[in-house]
Amino acid sequence: MRPRWSDDDRPHEEAAPRGAADGDAHVEPPARGAGAGPVPDGRLLLAGEDQVLRALAVAATRAGCRDIRVRRTGGGEAAPGTTEWTAGETLSAADAVLHVARSTAELAATADRCADAGAWLGQVLVHGDELWTGPLGPADRTAAASAWRRLRGLPPRVRPATPAGAAPVDPGAVLAPQRAEWIADLLLSAWLGRGGTGAAGTVPGAGAAAGHGFPGAGAAGGAATPGAGGTGASDAGIVGGPGDDGGPYLVRTDLRTSSGGRHPVVPFPRPGRSATRAGTETGARAAFLGRIGGAAVEPARLLERIEAVADARTGLLGPVPEATPGPTGLWGCAVAVPDPFGPPSADAPGVTVWGHGRDAHSARLAALLDALAAYGSLAAAPDARGGREVWGLDLVTDRLRRVFAAEAYPVPAPGTPYRLPTGVAAGLTWAAAVEAALTMHCEALVVHRLAQPGTRVPRLALPDHAGPAALRALRAAGEPVVHDLTALVPVPACAVRLGDDTVVAVAATWDEALAAAAERALLAREKGVPPTGSGPAVPTVPSVTPDRETAGGPLPVEDGASGRAGLVEVLRARGRTPVAVLLDHDPQAVRLLPYLVHVMLLDG
Repeated sequence: MRPRWSDDDRPHEEAAPRGAADGDAHVEPPARGAGAGPVPDGRLLLAGEDQVLRALAVAATRAGCRDIRVRRTGGGEAAPGTTEWTAGETLSAADAVLHVARSTAELAATADRCADAGAWLGQVLVHGDELWTGPLGPADRTAAASAWRRLRGLPPRVRPATPAGAAPVDPGAVLAPQRAEWIADLLLSAWLGRGGTGAAGTVPGAGAAAGHGFPGAGAAGGAATPGAGGTGASDAGIVGGPGDDGGPYLVRTDLRTSSGGRHPVVPFPRPGRSATRAGTETGARAAFLGRIGGAAVEPARLLERIEAVADARTGLLGPVPEATPGPTGLWGCAVAVPDPFGPPSADAPGVTVWGHGRDAHSARLAALLDALAAYGSLAAAPDARGGREVWGLDLVTDRLRRVFAAEAYPVPAPGTPYRLPTGVAAGLTWAAAVEAALTMHCEALVVHRLAQPGTRVPRLALPDHAGPAALRALRAAGEPVVHDLTALVPVPACAVRLGDDTVVAVAATWDEALAAAAERALLAREKGVPPTGSGPAVPTVPSVTPDRETAGGPLPVEDGASGRAGLVEVLRARGRTPVAVLLDHDPQAVRLLPYLVHVMLLDG
């Protein structure tokens, strides 16, 4: 949309150049007629706090805009000669809204209203020593609300030290008159479609120069150049818009240095989007069959595709970094997971998932799988409220059944560190995801039974040099002790003790169970490295003392794999029925990996 100009002559006064006297670069004020195309009817609606709202109104009047409405979000008195924009006023597709705020929730609410009406929207978030600028264009096409909610859902970020030579930013002066005028001129220039022309300048008081323009949706823009803290900043890149692949992005500007960069945004999910939440049985069956018969996801392809939606500030997940080796020879990788429907970042504990493996690739893949499982669980949590029912797949009968959403979707306990709920898993195939979830339940059962008074288990005689690599590393670290736990559950299960740390593991084969337990024992030995991060809790038990040991023999000989059927039978024999539900609430996550599941246990 373009503004409705007044019929009188363009104002001739120009703002005095800034820069020579006070160190602030000149920003040419918006001028009437800069935009291309016909001039439609409509209003220019402005929202913000006292100083920035006044600056927006002055800039709009100077540019020749006639029908201007204002809404003050902070204290102070209305500027003389302005018309109030009431909270309940109806928007239309002919309107344009420019909004500056300190709250992502406030910006997202305005973006929702504009999207419903198809109104043109440009927004700026003032957050500490940063400015975040959102996509410019029709709000129903720019995903502006998604952008602010993605930013809001991330865990708090440790603020780096002030760069050398950069002046610290006084939070109370972020919207001081001079900076408010700078923000207003640049935001209005972006709306007028001026691109980078006349929009270069230093953020007043920031202490360093940088060129900034406004590409926006449908506006002129320049080529991106690498920027600090994002995927690229440019002379046409302080307001968010479509990225190189056409997707929306936010632009961050560090007020201390005027550096910044683009942060891509993927659409934000709406609560209740699961295909099995309220649909018909036919639709739910199709959703499950699509996964059961779905193709395996290639690990390299998954790691490649995650890069498009991973960002430390706005991503579906944080970046998946290269793994690093630990002191015991295991590799580790940590991935930050935002809570999409959680409280604002300043109030939310950070969620970080750790993955480990015998090499860098397996550690990165393990971290990514657990991160996607955690994200799927967090995205589903709002559906647990309200007493609704969802469709689940009974893993005993392979038939669909209705289950309560409160049981299907675990809700994180407030005020406590996040842990991946037992039974929540991701896999490269449907079978792998379900088996991982069932294994977690069987390990919890082993821990419970081993802790019962009078339980005795055989100690195994270990060969001197054989066994998985993790077990050989354990021998180098001490004298590991292994116990056979198959008397507690009729699937491959063992406990490994090294020093005071004892862990257990269940797997489809004995080799896999022993390798998993040995790796967990190594992690327990690593000082300063969490055994599981925010992944599934490592099952730890009190050490099996000699009076609880029975005579044992060598390691058992493999007799096939237990697989899903064996794991289901373990739980079924204890009177529990495993039921799988899909964690498909965010379509963006499902496109990356459809095999996100929660296996819940029901009585009977």
